[in-house]
Amino acid sequence: MKPHRAGLVLLATTYLMVSGCAGDKLTREKALSLLKEKSEKDLPTQMVSIRTDIHIPNAAGEMRDQSIAVRRFYQALRSEGLLSGQVFVTEGETLSDESTATGYFYFPVPGPDVEGPVLDVEGWKSSFANKLEFPYTSLSLVVARATFAEVTGLTGEGETVEAVVRIEYQPTERVRRITQQQKATLADPFTQMRLSLVPNSPGSHKWGWPAEETLHTSETRRYLFRKYDDGWRVEGPR
Repeated sequence: MKPHRAGLVLLATTYLMVSGCAGDKLTREKALSLLKEKSEKDLPTQMVSIRTDIHIPNAAGEMRDQSIAVRRFYQALRSEGLLSGQVFVTEGETLSDESTATGYFYFPVPGPDVEGPVLDVEGWKSSFANKLEFPYTSLSLVVARATFAEVTGLTGEGETVEAVVRIEYQPTERVRRITQQQKATLADPFTQMRLSLVPNSPGSHKWGWPAEETLHTSETRRYLFRKYDDGWRVEGPR
């Protein structure tokens, strides 16, 4: 081979090797794409718990749970398909019909935004019959979900890289709709008190129905990436 051709071949080979190595480098854009593809479903959620037992006021007007504001809010939950069914009860802790009831229970509907075990009407009646007491019901509702927003930095060389990632929480569409439709209702002090009676699980909101702006939060996490023969993979959070 002539010298100038040999030089061209060497130059082309070197270029391809450098280009190939550069193409295998983990970039912020590539890391974000891999995270969204593989790990977004495992991100945490924000939740609230809401009691779903309602009291009807007596002749003296006590037990204000049947106020217009509270009724309006629970109707919104029902219209969103989050609650169904009613069991009517009396102060004597017996089952009754609507005409003699002093209270009633709604029941959460299983679905992607409802967490934990869900007690249905028949399950409630069975528990009531066996324990001779009211098994109180509550709705554990996902109010915000997290997404990977941005990879803000990469550290490490070779086949192992650590990424610094910003995660953002956004309210679910249901929460947006309920909040927009119920602004006046949710501002009612008694409604806020009524919604905060059930202790929430660790990490969730510990006070009533959240204001929508409080759900637009963010946090930083670190993820490890490792290079294999078929490309980069997310190994998991650090």
